[in-house]
Amino acid sequence: MKKKKVYIEMNMRFVKGLIGGLVLLASNSFGQIAVTNNMTADQAVQYLLGPGVTYFNAQFAGNAIQLGQLTGLGAPSNFTIPEGVVICTDDVVTLDPNGLAGIITPDLTTQPDLLSVAQSVPPLIGQTFTITSVHNVAMLEFDFVATGNTLNFNYIFGSDEYLTFVNTQYNDVFAFFLSGPGITGPYASPAGFPGGSVNIAAVPNSNPPLPITISSVNNVLNPNYYVDNQANTDISSNGYTASLVAEHPLQCGSTYHIRLAIADCGDQSLQSFVCLEAGSFNVGTNLITPLSVSAPGVSPIPNFPANAILEGESCYDGSFIINPPACSIDPDTILIEYGGSAILGTDYTTGGVTQLILYPNTPDTLFINALVDFQAETDSTITYSGITSGVETITVSFIFDHLVNGVMEIDTAVATLLLVDYNPVQLGDINDLAMCYGVPQSVNASSLVSNGVPNYTYSWENPDGTVIGTGPTQNLSHSAANPITEGEYWVTVRDYCGITDSARFEIVTPNPPPAYDITVDSLICMGDPDTLMLPINSTFQYEWYYYDVEQGTEVNMPSNTNYLVLSSVYPETYHCVLTETTCGYDDTASFVYVPQICDIIIPNIITPNEAYDPTDIYINDPNQNYGDPKGNNSLWIQGLVDNKGVRRFPGSTLKVYNRWGSLVYENDNYDNSWNPRDLAEGTYYYVFMLNRKAKEEFFKGTVEIFR
Repeated sequence: MKKKKVYIEMNMRFVKGLIGGLVLLASNSFGQIAVTNNMTADQAVQYLLGPGVTYFNAQFAGNAIQLGQLTGLGAPSNFTIPEGVVICTDDVVTLDPNGLAGIITPDLTTQPDLLSVAQSVPPLIGQTFTITSVHNVAMLEFDFVATGNTLNFNYIFGSDEYLTFVNTQYNDVFAFFLSGPGITGPYASPAGFPGGSVNIAAVPNSNPPLPITISSVNNVLNPNYYVDNQANTDISSNGYTASLVAEHPLQCGSTYHIRLAIADCGDQSLQSFVCLEAGSFNVGTNLITPLSVSAPGVSPIPNFPANAILEGESCYDGSFIINPPACSIDPDTILIEYGGSAILGTDYTTGGVTQLILYPNTPDTLFINALVDFQAETDSTITYSGITSGVETITVSFIFDHLVNGVMEIDTAVATLLLVDYNPVQLGDINDLAMCYGVPQSVNASSLVSNGVPNYTYSWENPDGTVIGTGPTQNLSHSAANPITEGEYWVTVRDYCGITDSARFEIVTPNPPPAYDITVDSLICMGDPDTLMLPINSTFQYEWYYYDVEQGTEVNMPSNTNYLVLSSVYPETYHCVLTETTCGYDDTASFVYVPQICDIIIPNIITPNEAYDPTDIYINDPNQNYGDPKGNNSLWIQGLVDNKGVRRFPGSTLKVYNRWGSLVYENDNYDNSWNPRDLAEGTYYYVFMLNRKAKEEFFKGTVEIFR
């Protein structure tokens, strides 16, 4: 079966119509620069060429140490080419910050085309400086076959002449001289390319084309393409350009010659270099072109490699866009082969596609859909946005023919992408919160998220199920005017693939201590013991004190509980500061003591004339010390009843005996009510127990009854 040459581009497609790119398998890590100077011309060209590009007649002119390999840079360094071929006016190892500068011998000075390019710059930029010589010339040149209709490759030019020697005769120069069918130019070309050559290294969008030198790209002129590096960060060069693209149209099936040349101008001092990105030299439609969502190297998943898809059905799938070559004129059937460590049908599916029919100028699409196999991939791991996942490879091969100098040759284009494990998003535990009045708090969920695929979205719900926030951090506040709702709160995180996880936390709102209405026993006697008591609460701290007026200080009492034991009571005000331990709310309860003098007087003579009437109102007569208001009719114990007739010492008992020892009266709660009007005159004996709060006191004596 006849097979046509096929070029492959890859892009990504995503759920919701997003499109991204698949690129060559490459590391997304950034390391330290490494430069070597032992490449041959063939090795350098092979390192530079993209897939499917045929070359021959590779040659290098200059000192061998002026050609080499650079690796270890790329993003996040400002030097964005991660690896490439370096051509330098000095030993290439001087680009390493730890390398040593030197002088190239012998000094190759014969290169009139470079001198001509250098001399064309001053009038194009409005300057008058003159360049009379070039030194340390280095040139890599080769022939290649145009299997498409466009040449393009990436490069960076840099120099230690920056910025001191801008607009001087030391305006170091480089050029990419291209010759071949359809090209007519002012510069020299090899035999077999009679039209001369053109310089395709120019400032983007300049008209007429402006060659790139330290005077045409710097901090003043075309500054968007300049990177200042006076500190020699990452690479030993005072300045360099951004990554630029050299490109030129080609004629399909034709052979072209390119000469990549650089030189010092005016002297041999201070190196300049050009770095050509490895694998970027492509002709026509590239076999594999890195694409992504909106621009090369950009993914909707932060730091996710552009040449990767994600395990998980329809979350982050990929596709290969297969383009017929610009030179093809007939439709043809293209065979597709699958390889790599990932297993077709288990790890991914293509819908059973094993071949495609390509029509001229009409691309076709091969979709790659990743499946969930619930197994960790063990080939290797990849880390993006702080997430480490296992990774496998999917290799897709396309067999094609391509035209080389009129002869069809069989070749294979191979594209590789990564299949990254999906680990479900997880949200860690959130601690419960105690909200205090006037003390706002924030709960951050983003720091608790692991796995899944960023970017993440969040939803916060209160106990009623109402969404109260949608950011990674939820701010919470609590006040008396706007109290927060106590109860169970939830936060849910949703990752790029739509998988969710949730965490709950409890919010409590501690209460301030209540304002206690404190009373003390109004019948407490001076010197009696007492215990002050407050309701117990495990969330409160208790501090007791009283104020010493004579000393003018607060005196702390030996108690940190809800009660205070006093061995004897005197007129004093005791205070207890109650502090809620979580929020620090506090309040003070006060106990005011006005203890009474509890002395009593028992009469020794009674002259009963009438019966005792308990409904009579007793009026305080200070002269009688709470005496019997109706005369001496009863055994009236002064101090036992207050002026309102209320017993001051409930539970006090009275027993009265006659002279023969017989009990003639008994009362277990005596209230001055014994009127002995029915007893004969004579001497009687009493036993009175005064029921004081502190203790029971007993009084014994005699009382005479007269009529």
